[in-house]
Amino acid sequence: MQEKSSVLKSPGIIMTIIMILEAILLFAWWPTSIGAFGIAKVGWLMIFMYFVWAAQCFIYIYWIEKREGKE
Repeated sequence: MQEKSSVLKSPGIIMTIIMILEAILLFAWWPTSIGAFGIAKVGWLMIFMYFVWAAQCFIYIYWIEKREGKE
């Protein structure tokens, strides 16, 4: 008999919530001051977030593969 897992424990739901929280942080705190090399701080934050999103994609893939391996 298979256990029913909670929808809130689904990797897709958790990763979606994390990405929404990151977007809220970015848009709520919109730094307009100029940073290094004349690029606004929000630009640097967006560039940094590409790497964070890539890491999240790899974590998600690993998580799903590990979860499907148990089934």
